[in-house]
Amino acid sequence: MNIVDFKKEFDIYFLDKLSNYIEETKKITSNERLQKIFDHILILAKKGKRIRPFIIAIGYQENRESWKDIQDVLVAIELIHIMALVEDDIMDEQELRHGTEAIHTYSKQLYKEPINKHQAILVADLLFNWAYDSFFSTQKSKESLLVWKKLIDEVIVGQMIDLDNRDKKGVLEKDIFECMLLKTARYTCTRPLELGITLSGNKPNDWIYSYSDNLGICFQITDDLIDIMSEDDDLGKHGFTDIIEGQPTLINAKINNQDDQKLLEEFNKIFGSKNRNLITKEFKEKIRNSNLIQELRSEVFEKLEIAKKSIEKEDIKDHTKEALFNLVSLIEKRTS
Repeated sequence: MNIVDFKKEFDIYFLDKLSNYIEETKKITSNERLQKIFDHILILAKKGKRIRPFIIAIGYQENRESWKDIQDVLVAIELIHIMALVEDDIMDEQELRHGTEAIHTYSKQLYKEPINKHQAILVADLLFNWAYDSFFSTQKSKESLLVWKKLIDEVIVGQMIDLDNRDKKGVLEKDIFECMLLKTARYTCTRPLELGITLSGNKPNDWIYSYSDNLGICFQITDDLIDIMSEDDDLGKHGFTDIIEGQPTLINAKINNQDDQKLLEEFNKIFGSKNRNLITKEFKEKIRNSNLIQELRSEVFEKLEIAKKSIEKEDIKDHTKEALFNLVSLIEKRTS
């Protein structure tokens, strides 16, 4: 099983169920502006990669035949993710998501500020409600409910730590790693894999945490690298956003510790300025050609090796092991 084929198959069910949620909600009101916002949810949802449902499916199929038994759980996690993206885009003031307008950006065509953002927050509330409806549509074990609760708690607390870090001067790398662990690794990899295994009736083993925590942190570092190394057209959103918005990422912490005073002065001028015009071609080249990029890539590959070694000798079914190794390869390709 690979993620591309999984997405094609899963999206038939997912987009149909999301469309039903949207249509049922549209029946509540004839308000034309709200109808347009509801429709935009579906446009945004079509663009996702489906990594979290895919990882749940991998865990489930270690002990069961088909992930289709738990499609409603997979829908739920994807709706939670879209909810988180809607809120992220408001907090980060990100205009684009997956190459299309973020909910609060789209709503700006219909409402004055800050009403557009308020409507986006309420869209996130709707998504959260639909996620819970989907998750609890069938009875769940106590163990799986605990994993689900941890997943939600950790991603919310991770985002709170992220915001807390933004309000500090000189954020420590340990604070950034704590944020990456909760907001990305546990939310994207560890808890979904644990949830899939738990739903299948198995008990999670130690390899799950060593594999998934390292994979998830690599996923976040790679995302941060892509923000720096890719052009806007390739990203589907603006690059260098983390610097402009003053995001406390590992890359930005390392730039802030550079010895190059000229680069540091330019970085401090741009960091948190929210002014994209300050990003010059020369600044981009300096960052992209600096040693810290290779340093971060090396860190990613070291952690990916730990992830691979975590599962190499474990008694895991061949199809599960292959899918887990494919996820490592996916990040390796994104990092190269």
